[in-house]
Amino acid sequence: MTVKNEIGKLRSVLLCKPLHFALQPINVIAEGFIRQGALPNHDKVLCEHEGFAHALADAGVEIVWADPDPVFAYQVFTRDVGVMTPRGVLLGTFYEGVRRGEEAQAEIALNGRAPIWRKVEPGPGIAFEGGDYMYVDEGHVALGIGARTTAEGAKHLRALESELDVEITPVQFDPKFLHLDMIFCVLGERVCTICEEALPKSFLKQVKSWGFETIEVPPEGVFQLSCNLLTIDEGVVLSPARNTEVNAKLKALGFEIIEVDLEELLKGGGGPHCMSFPIKRD
Repeated sequence: MTVKNEIGKLRSVLLCKPLHFALQPINVIAEGFIRQGALPNHDKVLCEHEGFAHALADAGVEIVWADPDPVFAYQVFTRDVGVMTPRGVLLGTFYEGVRRGEEAQAEIALNGRAPIWRKVEPGPGIAFEGGDYMYVDEGHVALGIGARTTAEGAKHLRALESELDVEITPVQFDPKFLHLDMIFCVLGERVCTICEEALPKSFLKQVKSWGFETIEVPPEGVFQLSCNLLTIDEGVVLSPARNTEVNAKLKALGFEIIEVDLEELLKGGGGPHCMSFPIKRD
């Protein structure tokens, strides 16, 4: 079991059914819906996630299920427990107290399916979440430092560069954007969605030097999860049905788009990329 890119055929993924999904005021998107009193419809949440899982299964992806724990309202966002590397699973440590412990649940689910290579142990100022770890290609990783991965957490990961055999580029951004995969998401060979307004100029120059074709998402689109998409095979992307503008641009570049209804789940502040922890990719 290994992952070393964002775009190879997805073979196996960790998911968690949103049986206990409820909004927590831990990101800008969820906070807004809480203020409005526009809480998710639980039946629709379960139906949407079932459709998401079916889309993956129909594409030939093996699904490994984590057991939902009533303690963790955000356990559906499996991406954040860490990252799968060529050496095995690197488990992270959550920034928000309400999510601490999800790592252990993921470890139980992955037992016998994927080796746990390392754990980022909690400590003063240390946090690392998988939504901030983006494979640019098999030799480069962009590592976000925003709301959830701290400078100390990033320092811990950069110390592993030689063992991971990748070059890690730290990317500092405004915490309101939550995770890096909300504002920069690699979807194909040198193709990405990106919110340029949310990223430092130095990183934008780096993206250009890597030769990326970019699909621009404005800040308001970030908060509608327009950037946070999941590639399940080369040239095949899973995206919310409501993401019409980005979907059209991807189609114009030759991508096949598998559209899923995620209206209620998106209120939690995570999209298809957030709701999936890849275990194996080509």
